[in-house]
Amino acid sequence: SDGVTLKENNNIRVQLASDELVLGRDGNARTVISDSSIAMFDGQGSSRQRVAIDNTGKIAVGGASNANVSVTSTDDVIRINPGTGVFIFDDANNFTQLDSTAFSIVKGGHVSASFGTITTIGPTSGSHVEISGSGVSIYGTDNEYLNMNSTAIQIVKGGEVSASFGATTTIGPSASAH
Repeated sequence: SDGVTLKENNNIRVQLASDELVLGRDGNARTVISDSSIAMFDGQGSSRQRVAIDNTGKIAVGGASNANVSVTSTDDVIRINPGTGVFIFDDANNFTQLDSTAFSIVKGGHVSASFGTITTIGPTSGSHVEISGSGVSIYGTDNEYLNMNSTAIQIVKGGEVSASFGATTTIGPSASAH
């Protein structure tokens, strides 16, 4: 058997064949349901898939104007991936991610801000601010930064504390005259 086809005014409206249900017609807005996925297509001139849901719970909505969306798409798409979070993609190098540990903003392939237990603003490979339960640090580099916590404010230059303001105040590297 070739399945079942329902027509209205000689136009195919529903097809059921080979474990797949199609509501609508090829080239038009339609929904396709199989035993492992659901797909929705727009009704534009060249019909494109705009919704993809697979049997693992992954969901993708949107997609670039000239391409079908899939659960792995990274252009102009919103994705929900169980276990890894919710993503809003402009492209593979520019997106946001929300998961159980943080909300991260990725620009140019690098995390430019992350809001979680430790919050960072600016790419951590360069100048950035880091806020955590233990204090606030402002980095120029890994070896040059200012750290402020509940006991002191420290200025670190060249990997050494060059000034510390707390119960004891020192100005100048503590390993030499100060």
